[in-house]
Amino acid sequence: MKRQLTRRLLTLTAAASLALAACGDDDSDDGGGETDAGMTDTGGGEDTGGTDDTGGTDDTGGGDDTGMTDGGGGEDTGGTEDVGPADDTPPRLRSVRIVIDGEYSTEVDLDAERSVTLPIAQEAELVVFASDETSDVENLTVTLVDTRTDMPIEATGGVDSGLWKLDFEIAAGVTLRVDVADEAGNVSQSEGTLDLPTAEEALIGDWELRTYDTESTIIARGDETWSEDGTWEREERDGRGTSSGTFSFTDDGMLDVVRSVDAGVEMDPGMRMLSTPWIDDIYFVASVFERTAEGDDRIDGTWERTWIEGPEDGSADVTVRHVLTLNGDDTYLEERYEGDAVVRTVAGTWSLVENEDYADAFGDFLVRTASELNGEEILGAEPGVDLIRVRAGRLLLDPALRVEGS
Repeated sequence: MKRQLTRRLLTLTAAASLALAACGDDDSDDGGGETDAGMTDTGGGEDTGGTDDTGGTDDTGGGDDTGMTDGGGGEDTGGTEDVGPADDTPPRLRSVRIVIDGEYSTEVDLDAERSVTLPIAQEAELVVFASDETSDVENLTVTLVDTRTDMPIEATGGVDSGLWKLDFEIAAGVTLRVDVADEAGNVSQSEGTLDLPTAEEALIGDWELRTYDTESTIIARGDETWSEDGTWEREERDGRGTSSGTFSFTDDGMLDVVRSVDAGVEMDPGMRMLSTPWIDDIYFVASVFERTAEGDDRIDGTWERTWIEGPEDGSADVTVRHVLTLNGDDTYLEERYEGDAVVRTVAGTWSLVENEDYADAFGDFLVRTASELNGEEILGAEPGVDLIRVRAGRLLLDPALRVEGS
């Protein structure tokens, strides 16, 4: 019996030791849990959770900690999703063209460098087909820019059937580029530009003068060159020789020409002419007629042009007015005024011969036969033939023709 009691006591002692050992392990875990929770949680400041023994058991404090860590990461991830990648892709320009109305009606695609010579201002429309990855077409910004000044051109309009359409006035002396921007500020520019040279720029080059007979055959030619250094030279059609001098343009666009050599003969002083020119891609006249009275046909009526002439020193300037009236009964009257005085009149008959080959002759033919000079009868006068063209309500009489490639 003593041996049984001894055995039982040993068993109880071992059990108690095991129980104590187990309690000691729990306390160690609690302490570690509390320390972990305190360290991970808000910088270790919230160690009050660690003083609560349930904090050790409620190691969800560590779980909360994981929640905090997840929350921080979640907020970063959520911010990235809200902002998205930066929009750095500019709009795509599928088509950019300028439509010019009026006498010089034409369409110009700005897919390359282009040039059009306009002697007068014209109405025009810009048409842009563009798209963007993030901005609707209505939210794009379309701007016409003059690259000579880097300033925008005033235009009005908006989106029509998915196309941007802007109306504006187009005139010489600008070079147009089109900019299209999206809402993020990314900008695309047209591949090409439209250059509209000034009158001076347009005049530079080689020109040809032609004389025709009544069969519309060229019987004489003359060549003239206008140079960037402000000089000009002409080989006269009648074979008399070469004339030359200088030229410039006034601020209001008038052509100021000085002739210092006339058909090979030097002039001292030179003679000056100040006039309103007409210069386009094909034609040049130093002084252009404007219609002052309508007729029944496209050239019937009264046409006038005015210029100032005299010695180049300006000592004896005269204002000259040249009036040409083409009547519906096939008679004409030509008058030259100096100041208010009529100094010369020519009367006779006229007819219009329409050219059937514009590629060769570039215009129609005005045939005039004089019968009176200053009221005196002219006998046996030969008809004179002038190349003419009506452009934008102006009459171009005997214009020079631009030499191809000039």
